[in-house]
Amino acid sequence: MKGDLRNENSWTGFGFGDSLRGNHMWVIFAAYLIGRCNLFEMNAMAIAFLVAVCLQNGNAFFVFGALLLGMASCFSMGMIVRYAVLMGILLLLFCNRKLILLKREKLLAALLAGTVTILVNAFAYRFAPQLLQMDSIKLTQIIGSSFVVNVFAEGVLVFSLSFVFQKALSTIQNDYAKIATDSESAIAVMLLSAAVVLGMPEHGPFELVIAESFALFSVLFSLYVFGSGIGIAWSVLVGFLRAGQELEMSYLFCYVIIGMVCAAAFQLLRCGRFLAAGLFVCTYFLCGLWGYDMLLSWDGKKALFTAVFLFVLLPNTIVLRVEHALFQNGEKNTSSAWGKLVVERVNNFAAAMKRIDYTFAGDVNIGATFVEVGTILEEFASTVPREVPLKKTIESKIIEKLARKNVRVHELSLTKNREGRFTVYIVLCSRRYKLITAELVRKIVEQQMGIRLIVTEESRRVVGTDPTLICLQEAPAFRCRTAVRKLSRYASDVSGDNFYIGEIVPGKMLFMIADGMGNGMQAAGDSSILLEALEELLQAGFEQETAIKIVNAYLSERNKGERFATLDMLLIDLYTGHGVICKQGAATTYIQRGEWIELVKSTSLPVGVIQDASCEQCTKKFYNKDMIVLVSDGVLESIIFENKEDYLRALLADRRTDDPEELVSYIVNEIRGMCGNRLKDDATIVACKLVKTL
Repeated sequence: MKGDLRNENSWTGFGFGDSLRGNHMWVIFAAYLIGRCNLFEMNAMAIAFLVAVCLQNGNAFFVFGALLLGMASCFSMGMIVRYAVLMGILLLLFCNRKLILLKREKLLAALLAGTVTILVNAFAYRFAPQLLQMDSIKLTQIIGSSFVVNVFAEGVLVFSLSFVFQKALSTIQNDYAKIATDSESAIAVMLLSAAVVLGMPEHGPFELVIAESFALFSVLFSLYVFGSGIGIAWSVLVGFLRAGQELEMSYLFCYVIIGMVCAAAFQLLRCGRFLAAGLFVCTYFLCGLWGYDMLLSWDGKKALFTAVFLFVLLPNTIVLRVEHALFQNGEKNTSSAWGKLVVERVNNFAAAMKRIDYTFAGDVNIGATFVEVGTILEEFASTVPREVPLKKTIESKIIEKLARKNVRVHELSLTKNREGRFTVYIVLCSRRYKLITAELVRKIVEQQMGIRLIVTEESRRVVGTDPTLICLQEAPAFRCRTAVRKLSRYASDVSGDNFYIGEIVPGKMLFMIADGMGNGMQAAGDSSILLEALEELLQAGFEQETAIKIVNAYLSERNKGERFATLDMLLIDLYTGHGVICKQGAATTYIQRGEWIELVKSTSLPVGVIQDASCEQCTKKFYNKDMIVLVSDGVLESIIFENKEDYLRALLADRRTDDPEELVSYIVNEIRGMCGNRLKDDATIVACKLVKTL
C-alpha cells in the first residue's frame, strides 16, 4: 500500500500527528503548566490554549482535564468553578459537528471564544462576583475601571492569544524549523513557551529546582538548535520572566549575557552538542564570577547541571540543528535541482527533433500545421512530472535520519508524473570527510516514505563533501526477463531485421522489431534508421502513436513509397503491467498465460509506404509469468505448413520451459529443422517474460 506523501495539517489522535506521535503527554503536561499561570488573578492563556488545541483537531478533553488540574494547584475553588464552566462551554461549542466550519475560519473561532469569555465574566460579575476573586481597588489602580477589567480584559486576551497559540501548535506540528526562518512562527512559539515557563513551580520533589532548570535548558536548546537570532531573543524573554518571578533585574542581564556569548561561540566554532554544553557551563560560571552571585548559589548550580544533563541525554532526532534542514538564506529552496532537470528534459526534446531532421536529410517537408506542432508540445508537456509538496513529517524524519549519518541535506523535492509515480530528488553532501553511498540514502528515504525506491542511473553512487544529486525512483512492480535471436537468410549477407530492447524511460520497457524490405545492407539500414528515430522520439517524451506518425511521414516523403519497413512495437508499464502493442505491417504477436495463448494480428501497411498510413495499436493487461513473443515475417514464412500462425501457437503451447532464453532456442531449432536450415527471409525472435517483484 502506498501512503499519502503530501503535506497535511491535521493531528493524529490526541497528539501532534506523525511528527510527535506517541508524545501526546507533552501536550498534557504543557496544559497543566499553562493552567498554573496567574496574571492579575486571570488565566486567559488556559482558555486560549484549549481553543488552539480544538482548532488543531487535537483531543481537547485531555487538555481540559490537565488545565483544571493546573488551576487546582494555584487558584481558589470559586475561580476553578468559573473556569470549568467557561472552558466546558467552549469545549461543547467546538465539539459540535454543526459548528465544524469554525475550525476552518480561525478568526470566527477566536472571536467566539472571546465573546463567550466576556459573557461568562459579565454573568459572574453581576450574579456571582465571588467567582471572580479580584481585588477591585487593585485593578482600578492598574487599569482605571474595575468593570472593564473584570468583564472585557480576559475576553480580549483570549481572542488574541487563540491566534498565537494556534499558530505555535501548527508550527510545532508541521515544521519546527520555521521557528528560525519565519518571525511570526517564532513569536508564536516563544509566547506559548513563555506561558509554560510562567506556570513552572520553583521547586519540586527531591529538592529539584524546576523553574530555573527549565529556563536554562530552554536557553541552551534554542541557542544550539535554532541559532543566534532565536536563541538570543529567547534568552531575553526568559531573563525577563525570571526577573519578574524573583523580583531581581540581575536575572535579565545575566541571561542576556549568557545568550549573546554562547551564540557567538556556537556560530564561530560550529561545535557539536557536547562542546556546546561545555561552553554553556563555562559561560555560566564566568557570569557568576563576574558579579552575578545568584548564579553560583546551590540552587543555581543544581539548575545548571540539571539543564545540561537533560540536554546531553536528549535523542539526536530532537536536538537537530536547523542548519541541516531545507533552508538557505531564510527561504526554502527545493526548486533549483528540479528546475535543472526540467531544462535538461526540454533540451533533450529539442535535440531529438534536430537529430530526427538530420537523420532524414533535413529537406523533407512533412507538412505539419501549427495545430499539429501545438499538439506535439502539449503531449510533451504532459510527460514532464509535476513537483508536489512532501508531507512535513516525512520530510523532517528524512532530514533527521540523514543528519545522524553525517549527511547534510541542501534540497529535497518530490515529483509525481501523470501516471501517479513518485520520484525523490535530494541534493546532499557528507560532513567530516566521510563517504556515504547512494544505497544508504535510498534505504533511509524508502523507510520513511513507505514505498520501494530504486536509485536511477543519473545518480552518483557515492556522496562526498560536494553537493550531489541523488534521484530515487519508485520501484516498479514487474521486471522483464528477455531473450532475442536474429538470423540472416543468407550466411554471407547482413540481416535486414533489427531490434531494440531497453527501458526507454524509468519504469517503461520497450521492445521493437523492424524488418526492412528485402535483405542485405540497404534493408538493414532502413530498419536501423526506423528504430533509431523512434528511440530518439520516445526518449524525448513523445507518445508512441505520435512518434510513429512523424517517422512514417519522413520515410514516405524521402523514399517515395519505394522502400519501407515493418514495425512491431511493445511498450510495457512495469508499474501496472499494462502494455501497448503497435503494429504497421508486422507479423503476429503471441501472448501466453499458462495454457492460454492469444494472437495479436495486423493488417496495416508498413512504415514509409504512404504518408497517412495508420498504425494499429491495442492495450493489454499483463500478469506475473506472462510470456510475450514477437517475431518478424521471416519466422512465419519459414514454416512449411499452410496455417503458419496456428503451428507456431501449437509450438508455444508444447513448450516445457519458462525461461525466455530456452524458449527462443527451442523455436529457432524447430524452424531451422523444418526448413532444412534454409530460411525464406531474415528472421528475428524476441521473447519477454514478466516477473512480479513486489
